[in-house]
Amino acid sequence: MPIETFTLVGRRGRFARTFELARWLASRGAAGMRDNEPEAQAGAGSADPQGGDAMR
Repeated sequence: MPIETFTLVGRRGRFARTFELARWLASRGAAGMRDNEPEAQAGAGSADPQGGDAMR
């Protein structure tokens, strides 16, 4: 992954800062949305008209 990871004393595994991981995931999602743009627009009218989730 192109983000910095680190270890913590007394814990197993590697860790990453949440905001860095979120930024990286968002950039990956945005890249995927461009690849599938026609499919994403096909269902545009079926979402909640206020732009939120259908289940609140």
